[in-house]
Amino acid sequence: MEFTGERYLPSESGQIRHEHMHRYAWCRPLASGRVVLDIACGEGYGSAMLAAHAARVVGVDISPEAVEHARRTYAHGDNLEYLQGDAAAIPLPDASVDMVVSFETIEHHDRHEEMMCEIRRVLRPDGILVMSSPNRVVYSEKAGYHNEFHVKELDFHEFDVLLRRHFGSIRYYGQRLAVGSALFALTPGPESAAVVAFTDTGATIEERTTRLIDPVYFIAVATAEHSDLPSTTSSVLFSEDEDLYNHHIEVAAWAQRLSSEHAVALDRVEDLTADMQALEQAIEVKQGALASLESDLVDLRGELAKRNARIRTLEQVRQELEQIKASRSWRWMRPMRFAMRLLRNGGRLGDADREQVRRRLRHASAPACVPDETAAPSVPAMKPDARLAPPSSDRRDVFVWAVIDWHFRIQRPQHLARELARAGHRVFYISNDFIDREEPGFAVEPLHDNGRLFRIQLHLKGSPAIYHAVPTPDAQQQLRAGVGQLLAWVRSRSCLSLVQHPYWLETARLLPNHRLAYDCMDHHGGFADNSPGVLARENDLMRTADLLVVTSDWLREEAGKHNPSCLMVRNACQYEHFAVRPERVFRDKSGRKVIGYYGAIAEWFDLDLVEKMARRFADHLVLLVGGDTAGARQRLGGLPNVELVGEVPYTELPYYLHGFDVCLLPFQVIPLTLATNPVKVYEYLSAGKDVVSVALPEIRQFGELVRTGSDHASFLSELEAALAAPPDASAVERRQRFAANQTWRHRAQDLMQGVSLLPEPRVSVIVVTYNNLELTKACLRSVELYSDYGNLEIIVVDNASADGTPDYLREWAAAGEGRHLILNSDNRGFAAANNQGLAAANGDYLVLLNNDTHVTPGWIATLIAHLRYSKSLGMIGPVTNNIGNEARIDISYDDMDGMLHAAAGYTARHAGQLTPLRTAAFFCVMMPREVYAKVGPLDEAFGIGFFEDDDYCRRVEQAGWSIACAEDVFVHHHLSASFNKLKQEKRQALFEQNKAIYEAKWGAWSPHKYRAG
Repeated sequence: MEFTGERYLPSESGQIRHEHMHRYAWCRPLASGRVVLDIACGEGYGSAMLAAHAARVVGVDISPEAVEHARRTYAHGDNLEYLQGDAAAIPLPDASVDMVVSFETIEHHDRHEEMMCEIRRVLRPDGILVMSSPNRVVYSEKAGYHNEFHVKELDFHEFDVLLRRHFGSIRYYGQRLAVGSALFALTPGPESAAVVAFTDTGATIEERTTRLIDPVYFIAVATAEHSDLPSTTSSVLFSEDEDLYNHHIEVAAWAQRLSSEHAVALDRVEDLTADMQALEQAIEVKQGALASLESDLVDLRGELAKRNARIRTLEQVRQELEQIKASRSWRWMRPMRFAMRLLRNGGRLGDADREQVRRRLRHASAPACVPDETAAPSVPAMKPDARLAPPSSDRRDVFVWAVIDWHFRIQRPQHLARELARAGHRVFYISNDFIDREEPGFAVEPLHDNGRLFRIQLHLKGSPAIYHAVPTPDAQQQLRAGVGQLLAWVRSRSCLSLVQHPYWLETARLLPNHRLAYDCMDHHGGFADNSPGVLARENDLMRTADLLVVTSDWLREEAGKHNPSCLMVRNACQYEHFAVRPERVFRDKSGRKVIGYYGAIAEWFDLDLVEKMARRFADHLVLLVGGDTAGARQRLGGLPNVELVGEVPYTELPYYLHGFDVCLLPFQVIPLTLATNPVKVYEYLSAGKDVVSVALPEIRQFGELVRTGSDHASFLSELEAALAAPPDASAVERRQRFAANQTWRHRAQDLMQGVSLLPEPRVSVIVVTYNNLELTKACLRSVELYSDYGNLEIIVVDNASADGTPDYLREWAAAGEGRHLILNSDNRGFAAANNQGLAAANGDYLVLLNNDTHVTPGWIATLIAHLRYSKSLGMIGPVTNNIGNEARIDISYDDMDGMLHAAAGYTARHAGQLTPLRTAAFFCVMMPREVYAKVGPLDEAFGIGFFEDDDYCRRVEQAGWSIACAEDVFVHHHLSASFNKLKQEKRQALFEQNKAIYEAKWGAWSPHKYRAG
């Protein structure tokens, strides 16, 4: 038999031999003269040992192989036989044996009760059971060992309970290997028959047998009730073949050899480790060099693509010049003059002609829609006829400062604008297609009849392309004025500027109460015609935007370096448009399978790959749908299986898409495409199509839905697999299920959620009151209604009012969060009371606001924007109707409703404008906390009023900041409501007293002036 671990074989040595042989040798005296059953006898060696003393032994095992082996090996006498049988169905008659031996049996099955019943059945009434069982706690649990042949092991309690259900008298022994010292007579004699046992307790040596701690096996000797247990003794087993002392010497010698070998190995390991570290460093250097080379290769490919785009554009210009030179018609005189200028300048273009070439470059490399100068529409600038929905109280107006015109190829800008309008926002799509006029203005094109979606064309002299240059100061001024007229029409209360190109940087900041998000959807450095000025301007936009929106992981890593407030809003699809199969679908006239692509065929398109693909799959049609600025028609037009359709309307794309058998994304791996999250892949998947793409970073998000190739060879292999793949409805369903959850509606929701979660700096508004309760009520009510600002606290400091103001303010403070009240027991004056409020404030921006004022919508956020965008500005105030300096404007109205209307018109027309001030009147001023921290509190020497604002402004100037008035924020002011209650003589005396204090500090006071005109 072969040893498997299930049954012991005598050929095995060591611990397992000692345990098994000891058990059988120990119970041999009990078997003397008895009929014995050895249940689960295994290989048969134990039954043979017992047969040397017993009257008769029957060995029973469930394995036919084991029984056959035992019969051949041991059954040579009349008192030993082996039978095949089960421990739970013993093949012997009732009461047929005197003794049952069961070593290492019970743990191999779980029919314990049946086995015990069978043992009692075959035992005679005075019979003996000798049974062993491994101690589960020690054998398995403490050792962390699982014997694969054991089915159910028992602990002592379980073993005892099982036996006592069937036997009345039981004696237990424990078995385990032990370590000790043997002392025996070298010459055997009578005195060597007895052995004295000593036990080492660790502290003393006692003459006794040891208490066996943690036995590995339990051995039970059991008899039926009222039967005496046979005499048994403890015993030990020695091995003459295995000597512990000699083994120890061998182990010590082995350990010594091993130690020497280990020392040599350690030296070798140190050498190898040093070699490995050197190799790792060399590999790291090589990998770094390789990564650098790969990066350089990508950059070089990108520069080559841009250079080729420029060459193609210049080639188009050259061809036009050739046509000009060949023509004699007077209508070509203007191009002829261009050609003559070019020739006179030795082939160099002047500024005006260079501008035209640059415009052509942009047409070649990126979508733009520059209007025909002769076709500028005549549209009233100030009073459009379009229906305009009223502004929403809970949704911002969205101004999309577009990178492409609405009527150009439909892409991300149009999709987001449409979905935001569907969500209830008023959306104004500011086209990059300007109207060439010298005067400011705008034209409106309604894009939906709900009054929420409009295309806006601003007037701008020269109608420049936005892609390759920054706006001149004159252009910025004209755009500002045009936006002011637009705001006067739309009357926005709160806005989102969604900027999609850095050209709009200053213009987008003009909006009132706005958050600015830069929708960074492309790597602008990857286009052929972007200048260093444009790229530097983009960095400024990324850094200062409230929210930096990116479309890819590459852009998040690169652009995110400029702004921690970065939100991923990938591209998406208009799922319903592409998922539904149209009635008519493209079919190849020759019945070939169609390998299809639609989209721009521009500088990033891999013509080499497409040519290889067309030649390899010559029996398939390669269908390319889209505008060609990469020279694809010249390069591929001669191949019989390539068809270029050209640009088609967005509505017709499903006609072609559903005719594709496999869809392509054959782009070059250049910086521009590394940053690209391709819209068309979402659209391809909407139709359930099999897609093969180059291995761009953003393709990883599609997982197994898109096949990818890391180079031309693997791309073509994946394409071959896609063409050979049988129809798979489940794959189509997986693709469409993914695309259905990646729609522009989802992206618009993500965008607005990101805007809503933007942190707002804390603003503290300090209002000092002294009587004039009705004015105070109106002031606080206006702050509540029109601030439109979440992170706001209002601190009211009352200077011992006697007209019921304190009682009202107590109720006011208890009625809302962010309201704090300080009640003074005496009139501490304007400066001291404001200092109390400033000391209690925890805002990032601090506002001092008189109680005789009435604020207007969005005033806080617009003032903050000015302070953010102009770091040299230390203090700012609004324009008003009534004040003694340049902040006063010419405005008229009859009541507060009229005031709101008139103020909205004025501030819209003056969006983004600042007027420098020497002194800001403290009826309403805002300053950053850093200014207050450096300048300190108001000077309380000025008492209840006059000159404290002049003094503070001098201190702000002295600290290095400027002061200004925001022309796009209006706050109504009743003017000196508290001072009006003082008698003229007392007011004049206070004025003169404080003027003297001021002049002692700063020299002669310069009286305030109104603005000219």
